[in-house]
Amino acid sequence: MTRLQAAFDILGISPDSDEATVKAAWRALVRTYHPDMARTDPEGATRRLAEINAAFDAIGAASPDQRHKLAEAAAHRARKAAQARRKAAEAAAKARAADHAARARAAAAAAASDRKGEAEKADTAARAKTERAATADQQALWHLARQAAETFQAAQKICSRELKAAPRSAYF
Repeated sequence: MTRLQAAFDILGISPDSDEATVKAAWRALVRTYHPDMARTDPEGATRRLAEINAAFDAIGAASPDQRHKLAEAAAHRARKAAQARRKAAEAAAKARAADHAARARAAAAAAASDRKGEAEKADTAARAKTERAATADQQALWHLARQAAETFQAAQKICSRELKAAPRSAYF
């Protein structure tokens, strides 16, 4: 930091300030830090007043060209700072967007998992229903087979009685 920039910082004004602004800032600081006004720490106030007067003198002694260069440098620093803030804001926005996208993907995955769980439950229920139906079909087939066997046995008994009772022919 140059001596002239430090002078503007001490007075709390920007390098592109006009003479009236410089003088008003100097007067306000002199009223605040004058040893007669600062009763608690007159020695510290005297040192601070000396800094303020030296800064005012440095600004007054600076040529308009020096002040212009300093103002341009300050404007350049301000633009760079604004650009850095803008980039930081963009990076933060991208980070928020990425976080939002990640949360959305996680929510979608959770929903898909829920749907998958529901589909598995439905598949399990359908499988159980099919197994019950197959079991019922097997029981019905077993029952029919048993009835058929009973019917066959009954028919066999009837046929064997009729064959025994019937006279044999000469051809048999």
